[in-house]
Amino acid sequence: MNNKKRTWFIISLIAFPILQWLVFWLYVNVQTIVLSFENFDYFKGEYTFAGFDNYIRLAKSISQNATMLNAFKNTFHALIINCIILPMAVVVAYTFFKKIPFEKFFRVTFYLPSMVSIVVLTLSFRYMFNNSESTFTGPAAQIMNALGINFSGWDTLNHPNTVWVLIYIYAIWSGLGTNVIMISGAMNRIPHSITEQARLDGVGFWHELVRIDIPLIMPTVSSFILMSVISVFSFYLQPMLLAADKGVDGALYTIPWYIFENAQLGDAASLIDSTTVGLMFTAIMLPIIILTKRLSDKLTPDVSF
Repeated sequence: MNNKKRTWFIISLIAFPILQWLVFWLYVNVQTIVLSFENFDYFKGEYTFAGFDNYIRLAKSISQNATMLNAFKNTFHALIINCIILPMAVVVAYTFFKKIPFEKFFRVTFYLPSMVSIVVLTLSFRYMFNNSESTFTGPAAQIMNALGINFSGWDTLNHPNTVWVLIYIYAIWSGLGTNVIMISGAMNRIPHSITEQARLDGVGFWHELVRIDIPLIMPTVSSFILMSVISVFSFYLQPMLLAADKGVDGALYTIPWYIFENAQLGDAASLIDSTTVGLMFTAIMLPIIILTKRLSDKLTPDVSF
C-alpha cells in the first residue's frame, strides 16, 4: 500500500509538467510547423495544404525586397553587440575580481540598468537623445549638436547609421551588467591558491587574465558565446522600442521584429508568414548554433570549479 501511494504521489508530481510540455511545447510547435505548409482559403474558411509555396514566396521576398533584405542583415547586429560585450565584461569582471577600491559600488552601478524595467530604461534613453523643438531637446542630443553631429531625433530616422550607433550604445550599456555578474561568479570560483601562486611567481595583471583566469572560466565564456548566437532570435525590442519606426527601406528592421509584427496582426495570412519566416531563419541558424557549440566544446578545457 505504501508503494502504491508513493507511486501515485510521484505521478501526481510529474503529471502536470508533462501535460504542460505536451500542450504548450510539443503541440504548439507541431502546429506551427504544419501551419507553414498551409494557406488559408477565405472562400471555404479553412486551411489547405500549400507545400513549399510559402517558403519559396518568402525566400524571394527576402532576396528581392530591400526591407526584408535589411531585416535579415540587421538581425545579426545582435551577434556583433554580444561580441563587443564579451571582452568588456571579462575585463570589468576581472577588475572586480582583483578587488579594486569601491568594487561593490561599481558592481551595483554596472548591474543597475539590468534591474530597471526595460520600458523605463528605454524611455529614459530615448528622452536623453530627444531632439524635437515641439517638446524639448535631451542632454545627450544637445552634446551631439554641440559636437557637430547631425542627429535629427529618433522619430525622423534620416540617419540610420547614427541611430544604429545609439542602439549599440544602449544594448551594450543595458546588457553589460548581467554578463559582468555572470563572469564575476565564474572567476570567484577559481581557487585562491592558483591566483596566489601566480602572484608569488610574479605573473602580471594582464598575463594572469589571459593565461590563467580566462582558460579556467572558459565553460562560462563558451555558454556566453552560444547564447550570443541564439540571441539573434530575440533581437527586436532594442530597435523597436528605441526607434519606434523601421526607418527608410527598413533600415532598422529585423527578422524577429517582422515575426512579432505579423503575429500581432492575428489574421491567417500574417500568422502563416510569421511562422514560415521563423522556421526559415531557424533552419539557417541551426547549423551555425551546432557548429558554435562544437567549436566552443573543443576550445573549452576540462575544468570545473
